[in-house]
Amino acid sequence: QLEKCLTEYKEASSYAFALYRSAFDADSSSLFNVNTIQQCCNCMKSVISTIISTIRTGRSNLGERQFLSSNKSDSSSSSDPPVNATIKVMHEISNAMDKLLPDTSSTATISHKLIDMLSWSVSSFVKASPSFPRFFFQTLQNTVVKLAVSPQQSPNQEPVSLRADTNLSLKVEGVVQRGDRPALFRHVKSVTISVSTALISRSSVTNPNIKGNESTSVQLSQTVEPHNDYFSTSFILPFPALGIHTAKVDAGVVDENGVIWNTGPTTTITIKSHDDSILRQQQQQQQQMRARVHGLQPSTSQQSHFIKPPTAS
Repeated sequence: QLEKCLTEYKEASSYAFALYRSAFDADSSSLFNVNTIQQCCNCMKSVISTIISTIRTGRSNLGERQFLSSNKSDSSSSSDPPVNATIKVMHEISNAMDKLLPDTSSTATISHKLIDMLSWSVSSFVKASPSFPRFFFQTLQNTVVKLAVSPQQSPNQEPVSLRADTNLSLKVEGVVQRGDRPALFRHVKSVTISVSTALISRSSVTNPNIKGNESTSVQLSQTVEPHNDYFSTSFILPFPALGIHTAKVDAGVVDENGVIWNTGPTTTITIKSHDDSILRQQQQQQQQMRARVHGLQPSTSQQSHFIKPPTAS
């Protein structure tokens, strides 16, 4: 049960981190709030990990203890009282763990005290209850990135057809819409575009000249500065493996301090990599095979030679 709970806190921490990195338009208090929520998840994760390690091995997890110690030394504060109360709880948990688990080796005889510590930690966080960030309800700055990718798929979403011995020139254009109050908290200095490809379905048509260890994925990234809120870049993508591929395009913005924010958007196109020469060769081989089979069968004239003439009445 503790292992399962530990996994859930790890996931919650990663979600909070992803939320923080995507909130480009958030005010500083909202960002501090989201960061505090992530630290709460990390604090509970450290407590649970320390309990598991102590019960199993009789010694606490050094890495998690170091996290609690560094968390205790953090003197950050917020103008939001519930957030400050949450930070105070993390400091109290760190102090309590230091008293319960000294630097010397700990034995499993205090396991019941560790479970009491876990229960008290959860209860303390629930009572502190950090408020929801203002960004969840009100956005004072509004920045939107819009993308246009070419080539595009057909209206019926048929994959973009491409010969396997050629490369796809993928062009990405876009605009940055800054809203009524641009750069209220931070402004867009540049835009980063990332492209990743993946093989979804390999074709049943195989190339005898390729051993099957060809590259099936590519990851590329470029950073461009908008001019009059417009930007453009391009990528050369190979698809040597025959089959259906996807190309995922992710956009993010870079602020004046060089921090990358994963604002999106994300778009995906499907590519079909084919080799007409191999297909023609296989078709010719099939035709030749059918011709051989047909040649082994007696013709109609040969069959009529063996037909016994009717007996005269």
